[in-house]
Amino acid sequence: MKQPVTERAILWPADLQRRYGISGPTRWRYERDGHLPARDVKIGPRSGWRIETIVAHERADSAAA
Repeated sequence: MKQPVTERAILWPADLQRRYGISGPTRWRYERDGHLPARDVKIGPRSGWRIETIVAHERADSAAA
């Protein structure tokens, strides 16, 4: 079950894991296998996703289903 979008503009890996209720290794596999979009935010050593990127990906997945 997806959690609601928060006020944050960026989803870090831990945020995405909570959103989808998955573990770190599962998120990593999803990224590796192309089930998640490429990370599009990099701040220092951290990287993550814009909320808009994840929402667009979810919409595309639900439209394909």
